[in-house]
Amino acid sequence: MNRIHPYITAALFLASLSAGEGLAQNVSLQSSTPGTPQVGHMNITGTGIAGTFTGRQLDKGGQVFNVKGYGAKGDNLTDDTAAIQSAISACQSGGGGVVFLPSGNYRTTGLTVTGQGVVLQGTPQSTLIGTSTTQWVLLFDGPGNLAFHNELLTLTIGHANQGQSSSVGAVRLFNQAQFLISDVRVGASAGGGLPNLGIYLENAQNGTVMNSIIGGLGNGVTLYKSGNLTLNNILVANTGGTGFLIDAVGGLWGYALQTYNNSGFGFYIYDSIPNDGYFSENQFYTACAGDTSGLPNWVVASVRRLSLDHCWGASNISKDQNTWASGFYFIGTINGSGYSSVTDVTMTGCWAVQNNKHGIEIADAQNVSVLNCEVLGNSVSGNSQEGIGILGRSSNIRLVGNRCRDDHLEFPVPSPKTQLAGIAVRDLSDSIVAIGNDVQGNIAAVGINDSAAPTTRRVYRGNLGYNPLVTVPQPTVAASGTAVPNTTNVDCTVFVSGGGITSVAIGGVATGIAATNTSYRVPAGSSITLSYSSPPTWRWVGE
Repeated sequence: MNRIHPYITAALFLASLSAGEGLAQNVSLQSSTPGTPQVGHMNITGTGIAGTFTGRQLDKGGQVFNVKGYGAKGDNLTDDTAAIQSAISACQSGGGGVVFLPSGNYRTTGLTVTGQGVVLQGTPQSTLIGTSTTQWVLLFDGPGNLAFHNELLTLTIGHANQGQSSSVGAVRLFNQAQFLISDVRVGASAGGGLPNLGIYLENAQNGTVMNSIIGGLGNGVTLYKSGNLTLNNILVANTGGTGFLIDAVGGLWGYALQTYNNSGFGFYIYDSIPNDGYFSENQFYTACAGDTSGLPNWVVASVRRLSLDHCWGASNISKDQNTWASGFYFIGTINGSGYSSVTDVTMTGCWAVQNNKHGIEIADAQNVSVLNCEVLGNSVSGNSQEGIGILGRSSNIRLVGNRCRDDHLEFPVPSPKTQLAGIAVRDLSDSIVAIGNDVQGNIAAVGINDSAAPTTRRVYRGNLGYNPLVTVPQPTVAASGTAVPNTTNVDCTVFVSGGGITSVAIGGVATGIAATNTSYRVPAGSSITLSYSSPPTWRWVGE
């Protein structure tokens, strides 16, 4: 099944001129020599209200159903529902093809595609204007079974008023597979109003939505119980809801997705019905942006295996609109078995800038890696929050190579500084590793604000601007050859002075060093064993 693009549009335009009123019905696209394929050309023949026409244009194949041939006016006055639905029905009866909407404003109470192989295509000046408050403007409905190979191309979809029900909107795809939506605009149009929901996919598989701009009164793009989807180059802006609502989606590749100035979340990844057999999992986002949302720009409440690569979570447009919200918020729920609903997450090269709470907030999540991210100038409304906050019972969190500062040069420096510290570790957070982070230039002198329970495990190493802990317990020098464990839960440096040292072992492994007046590194949970002829003294410093 092929679809038409500019060449077919031109052919239909020529055909409409030849037909007087432009009311051609079935347009057959055939090779100019039957049985002999010709590269790049076709003959166009058909019957219009005013007579017959023939023409010659580049061949894309397929069968075209011009809605004006079925009585559609496109004048923003006539109810074109019956005419367009007749063209869709004829296309479905013929085994598929292109339902073409020439330039115009087509008012409709709601259109439905129930077949497959149907390409609904307009031009950059073609608009569907919904008039019903209870029906979707356009519904692709595969009742009972999946419908394959339906497409929606080059069309604007608006609404005649602002009173559409909260459960309907511009476009809904249900039980669809191997579909394509491209070059679609949802929002303000000649109708004067806005749809409620933008694009809604349910039980949709192996499809693509791309090159589209979405607005509306409610959520922009909703994905529900679907999988193996590709979203590419989509902007959702100025909606009254969430930009991308992603509910129980398994297998999603998102590229260059942008949300700006939406009243809800920028991105919301979750499972609305836990334990129903549908999961949010295996999702990969690259170069995606959530900016100036009324709530957190990114919220992840349920997912397993998530990758965010060079993504953006910021309030760059207006800090006042991003009320008490973090740039990236991972908020899990830990079940009775101790497992979190948010697990196996990797952030690489992301930016969390000028948010009103944390830049990145990790609460009750597990197995999260934040690598080489820029977390700058957050807590801009004076909420005294840190760049990265690790809270609740989060565990197995790795922070490596991040820049968490408030004296950066890339953005206007708030005066006074607002980001309390580079990193915060609180509550019962356990198994936290922070290595090679730059946590200088924040309000607090200590770059890492650690108030977690002393029984939890943390490793901090090589972080610029972090003052080492100096209050770790000072164990007594044990008898020669006796191991002394590091029970402080942080890596420690042990400074040994005096005595007659004959050997030193760390974690039971001999170091080969038998010197006094030197230092030895003892990781958290490991041990140090001194063998000596006369006892030395020592001092332990936590890192």
